[in-house]
Amino acid sequence: MSVDVTQLNKRVEQFCCSPSPLFLSEARQLLKELLKAFFYEEDFLRRNKLEQFLGMLRRSSETDTSTYAHVLDSIAFEEYEASNIDFAEYLFRRACDLVDDSSLNNNLAYMLRRKRKDSINSCEVITLLLPGVQEREPFCLINMGLLFALQLSTPDDWETADDLFALLPNELTGADSWWEKLGKNNEAEGYLVHFFLLRHGKIEHSDLGSIKSLTLRLAKSIDGFPEWLAKDYAIETLDDVI
Repeated sequence: MSVDVTQLNKRVEQFCCSPSPLFLSEARQLLKELLKAFFYEEDFLRRNKLEQFLGMLRRSSETDTSTYAHVLDSIAFEEYEASNIDFAEYLFRRACDLVDDSSLNNNLAYMLRRKRKDSINSCEVITLLLPGVQEREPFCLINMGLLFALQLSTPDDWETADDLFALLPNELTGADSWWEKLGKNNEAEGYLVHFFLLRHGKIEHSDLGSIKSLTLRLAKSIDGFPEWLAKDYAIETLDDVI
């Protein structure tokens, strides 16, 4: 990554002379560029400028640690969506280190589960999600269920996933819509979540299809999709589906 260090330094000095709240786009963009420059091309000068910028933020009454952590989390999601996975993980981890917040832990776990499949540390993901699961937070419960179904994936793990989806509260706080978007993007994970939501009566219908059509799709697209789940919806065997 190539950075115009002189220009970046000048922008930091201008910000420190007249700081603006971190939630404003100009300040967020400067923070993002500093973090990216530091992450990809670490040196003393960039570290000094980043610390100068953060020092000014800490002296600003509008910016507390929690606000800063959630801004980092928001930037991390932008980088995740842009497939800058290493940088996104760095930001997610920094946010989680700053405050104990189940939503931040969930977002890091979500990224690790989806993008670190070959090297995923399942124990770390479980540890991140467990407090939210204990509170029956929908996103944490769904991410934990998907970890068991798609990453661990033994017959017992599928039963655990089913049990976790059964624990979901009736108020899903937008989790159904989040995974509906994934399904509409033809991601099997989105179909699987809506299958479980229909199965346990957490939603009345799904724009991704009926529970039988979702079962047919999942039996074809997910290796190891349990036959006992398929049979529950009038499909005799997975061989019949295939």
